[in-house]
Amino acid sequence: MSENITHFSSMEDCFHFMAVSPDICSTFKEAGRKYTNLARLASVTRYGDKFTAPLMGELRDAYREGRFDEAQQRKLVYVLGWLCHRAADRCMKPVFSSFDSSTLRHAEAIDYSPSECSVYNDAFIYKRYYANERDGLYPAAVFEEGMESIPGHERFDVAGTRELNRMLMQNSLLPMHRPEETAGDLDAWFERIEQRRQRFTLEVERYADAIFRPVRDKVDRYLVRAEFYDESEPATKLAVRLRSELPDVTEAEVREAMAAEPRSSYAHILHTGYRYLTSASEFFTGSMSVEELKDRFDIGKLGRDGQPA
Repeated sequence: MSENITHFSSMEDCFHFMAVSPDICSTFKEAGRKYTNLARLASVTRYGDKFTAPLMGELRDAYREGRFDEAQQRKLVYVLGWLCHRAADRCMKPVFSSFDSSTLRHAEAIDYSPSECSVYNDAFIYKRYYANERDGLYPAAVFEEGMESIPGHERFDVAGTRELNRMLMQNSLLPMHRPEETAGDLDAWFERIEQRRQRFTLEVERYADAIFRPVRDKVDRYLVRAEFYDESEPATKLAVRLRSELPDVTEAEVREAMAAEPRSSYAHILHTGYRYLTSASEFFTGSMSVEELKDRFDIGKLGRDGQPA
């Protein structure tokens, strides 16, 4: 999925902010520590604008009625992870479309490739955050056609294994679509599944090219001139510090970084994601209505480019 790496990294950064923020409740912090992987999953899923605010209302009721068990915590983390997804989409989709709108084919039932800008953004974040991690989320082999950097790779059918994993994943997701949603009409059920399928493909070779064989003109266009990332900004500096072993960050530093005006796209993502998390916390601990929470989550609002995000 395009933007996968940027979605993961910005979610992790926002959750690091949450862990030390004086403006987010302890319930969120505890759940976030326990179920970080679930937040990662949520940060790359779709349709969250349809359920996040109402589900937050149900979770607040459960908490106040003493029914906030492990299942409720997991749901909470899923919502918080998806809010970080929304922040990334609202900040980056306008950028992608401004660069590559002419290359995207929006005809129904036709797969289209996502913006090349998003690939270069992901490549940058991979090299900035993950390339030097041991046993991290993104080993270099992920982006290699034959996974050449893994010892003994020649003994495995890499392409066949990849296809098998794809089939297993799809089969594991299929039971989540219930035939009763279409009154037992299996043809209608399959048609609905097909309609919900996200309609684009992204070849891993494009990631490999951007990571291992970047084109200088594209780096300049999609990263430098597009102002994707600025390591001197308070938000990005704090994000990098919080990824260290002993960050020693004060609550005042978090507030100061989040009060600074963001300039780069990545800083905009972090500021927006943090705003969503603090709004969710304020809702959870206060008397805010679900409708106001939707407004705070930008549900129904247009993005920076005047289009829905």
